[in-house]
Amino acid sequence: MLVPPADVWERAAAARFGLARQGTQAHLVDLLIALSASHAGHALLTRDRDFTAIAQVVPLDVELF
Repeated sequence: MLVPPADVWERAAAARFGLARQGTQAHLVDLLIALSASHAGHALLTRDRDFTAIAQVVPLDVELF
């Protein structure tokens, strides 16, 4: 189980703002998943290509399959 960082809501807001500046959006749940994986230092294995956009504003290693 991944534990999100204590400031997860502030980080989610900053990530959404960063994405909006790039003309993109992301679901809040996807952002929380990405932030939790990033905080724990794990790569994210997914089929959801939306995470590649999130990786532009969150330090995240995304592996698509």
